[in-house]
Amino acid sequence: DTHADDAPSHPSDLTLLAELGRGSYGAVHKALYKDKIAAVKALNIEPNEDGRHLAAELHDEIRLLRDCTSDYVVRYFGYLDKKTTLWIAMEYCDGGSVSDVLRNTRAPLSELEVAAVVSAIVRGLHYLHVEKRILHRDIKAGNVLLSASPRAAIKLCDLGVSASVQNHTKRSTVIGTPLWMSPELIASGAYGASTDIWSLGITALEMMEGAPPHANVNPTIRALFLITANPAPRLAAPEAWSAELREFVEKLCLVKEPEERASAPSLLHHPLVERGGDAGAEPILAMIERSRVAAASAA
Repeated sequence: DTHADDAPSHPSDLTLLAELGRGSYGAVHKALYKDKIAAVKALNIEPNEDGRHLAAELHDEIRLLRDCTSDYVVRYFGYLDKKTTLWIAMEYCDGGSVSDVLRNTRAPLSELEVAAVVSAIVRGLHYLHVEKRILHRDIKAGNVLLSASPRAAIKLCDLGVSASVQNHTKRSTVIGTPLWMSPELIASGAYGASTDIWSLGITALEMMEGAPPHANVNPTIRALFLITANPAPRLAAPEAWSAELREFVEKLCLVKEPEERASAPSLLHHPLVERGGDAGAEPILAMIERSRVAAASAA
């Protein structure tokens, strides 16, 4: 599908095959959608006080997704509106998410794997920020998907909370996942492209250390206070990583002042991003295989 249908699909277009997981928004299923394998997100749109508002936002999400044609962003196929549920069909990635890899293996990624993932995220953000004028708004390992076939790939998913920045440089609604949020987003709700870059830095730490900073802090509201009050997080064992990876995370992404953070275009040519891009399929397939083996032995 180069262009997904604008019209809602018919119930006969969709056959659910297996549940892949559940998130705060609802369940994700592997499904057959118009004769192709797809991942289908079921979103509850029960009319509550802001029921109409939510449905409208979701239709906006669909419109944004439909317009994205990057190798680093999950493709959107179509949707089905059914009573209180909206089913969104998109490209199926058979390797699961990077957070599945971390959870199944209970181990951090190798430097080359971190570089490969970071490289894909930077390329995805460059496409979203520069070409589409869209903010992702929820960069984290759980929203980075892996594919082994038809060819090895790493793709951003869940632009479910993304916002078009066409007409406003900053959005002022606090959306995202708390531990990945930037200090300025928590403090004032200010949201720009640099906020995605902070979340990218936190995601790099998550991959290098197995969890984002403050993951053990309870309640989460206390973690939000620490993010705004403390200096930017730093690597626990900097000597274990290359100078270019340390620079990428600590000097370019995790800078408290949003104006001083790197932009996606400037990161495209960083040595770490180039190294990750040159690594090809090997680190992607290694992550998927390790995750599958670990999941199978746990089962």
